[in-house]
Amino acid sequence: MSSTSPPFKSRRPPDLAGDAGRAWAQRIATGDAAAFNEMVQTYWPKLVAYVARIVGGVESAQDLVQDTFMRVWLHRAELRPDQSLKPYLYRVAHNRATDQLRRNRVRSFWLRRQQDQPSSVDPVNLDSRLRQEHHRSRERGDPDTP
Repeated sequence: MSSTSPPFKSRRPPDLAGDAGRAWAQRIATGDAAAFNEMVQTYWPKLVAYVARIVGGVESAQDLVQDTFMRVWLHRAELRPDQSLKPYLYRVAHNRATDQLRRNRVRSFWLRRQQDQPSSVDPVNLDSRLRQEHHRSRERGDPDTP
């Protein structure tokens, strides 16, 4: 009985946690766009799935993962070739997701509060106004402020 190879090539993604990940980080740190694009193609679906579990939606997750990769590229000179790339990618994505959840929670809090105290609200300046009120509440030590 002879073993035959499958009709398709199984392409296993490089292990970003090992030596390959350190080599990839080094290539990206030097501005190798091909290495960066390969990393994005390889890890996009995994990071989107990971972030979607955190934020509860695929569209938001895709935006946050895009932002994650953008940050990696913009800060590529800070990549340390002695460290693995995979934990770094997941940490950046996790931080972006938790930041988004925090912003959503604060926004919901202030929108509910605004509904309790109706006034004329300019939707264009709402975010700015919500941030200012949030900071004032925190400074006052309001225990209900998230």
